[in-house]
Amino acid sequence: MNIEKVKNYNQKMLAVLATILVALGLLGLISMSYFFINEVFSYRINDRESGIIANQETDVLQEQNLRKQLISFENKVLVDSVNLVYFIPVKQKNLLEAEHISDGTLGLLNISGSSSYSKSRRDYYYGSFNNLLIYDYKNNQTIKLFNKRIGLGDIKYYKFAAETLITFKGADVDSDKNGKINLYDLSSLYVYPVNEKKLRKIGKNNWTFIEYDIVPGTKNMMVHFGIDRNEDGYYDPDLEPQIIVLYNFEKDEILDIVNQEMKQELQKLVEGSI
Repeated sequence: MNIEKVKNYNQKMLAVLATILVALGLLGLISMSYFFINEVFSYRINDRESGIIANQETDVLQEQNLRKQLISFENKVLVDSVNLVYFIPVKQKNLLEAEHISDGTLGLLNISGSSSYSKSRRDYYYGSFNNLLIYDYKNNQTIKLFNKRIGLGDIKYYKFAAETLITFKGADVDSDKNGKINLYDLSSLYVYPVNEKKLRKIGKNNWTFIEYDIVPGTKNMMVHFGIDRNEDGYYDPDLEPQIIVLYNFEKDEILDIVNQEMKQELQKLVEGSI
């Protein structure tokens, strides 16, 4: 037997096998990438289309005594273990088709189902909700934070020595006119001090809330807002500017971090006019 021929044959077979394995690996990687991108894209579309139905459609449904969504209670969160205070987010479930509203019937309410939103850390809760309930176990009292239609999410809570703050992002107008009130509309930051039992709304008409940080050792917040400069009801982060302000908790007011004079100076530097 010619040993050199055998060696050459084995080397060719190994090369062919390696080529096949590499091709299969690349094919698998491409397939996984396509699946991941498709899932993310589909999620974003569905997420944008989700939310509480805007007033225009509900007005039409009410005229026909119909509904398309049901309220759903799917989780409870203990925010004050000493006083036994919980918050309960209120979600909505979309019906496959509109149903008749029977007199005295609230529909099927899910009060024991598993949570359909993820918890990324102990004090942060992601999801799309339409209200928030505060349940005081000791006093057997439940408070509803909103008496208007709203989309809310990004719920956080912070515990201080003598106070617990619940914060979240909320939108109460279908500003982008897509038929849903959700967090893609222009939004505000809401703060609810549990002891104070008074809901605070932070923002302005053409601002949309992005994020905030609590100033260490205080209850004050550095808050980021996007500015809907062209007032089309949608903040475009690629074309429209952001602003950072200080929210003074004790005074319940928004304060400028960069004063108007400095803003003008910075703008002139960008324009090259000074």
